Amino acid sequence: MTTVSIRQANALDLEPLEKLNDEIHEYHRRANPEVFKKLAPGALREHVLSYINVLNSITFVAEASGHILGFVQVKIEEIPENAFQAKQRHGLVNSLGVTASARRSRVASQLMEAAETWMRERGHAKVLLNVWEFNEPAISFYEGRKYATYSRKMALDLGSETA
Repeated sequence: MTTVSIRQANALDLEPLEKLNDEIHEYHRRANPEVFKKLAPGALREHVLSYINVLNSITFVAEASGHILGFVQVKIEEIPENAFQAKQRHGLVNSLGVTASARRSRVASQLMEAAETWMRERGHAKVLLNVWEFNEPAISFYEGRKYATYSRKMALDLGSETA
């Protein structure tokens, strides 16, 4: 197997990162088209750029033989104190994506290890992320890394109720 290296993304990675983000978005769109719309080409460019060279966020890429196999986008999230909750500061994994050919080869684990180390080095004891219920492979992956449900968003489709 080819050696995989993990490094911080840079502007030269924009095109492959856009392509992989498009693939991930399409997976979500097929699973939940009511939420995820069809994107125009280049629609995710600003999103990808928002995690490259921006204060309190980072994108790590997994690379082998000059090809990007995956990425993880991470940021520091601060929530001010309010009447109901204490001030919170934690790491947030915004997105994790691995090419189909690199799945089940520890690439995602290596990316998460880099993200978790980056957050730990900045003094964060907690990492949060969101995952859609339909994405069972991702849920299984995160649970295998000892992530547990922290909160839950539930929905009722009123159009499906019968009188």
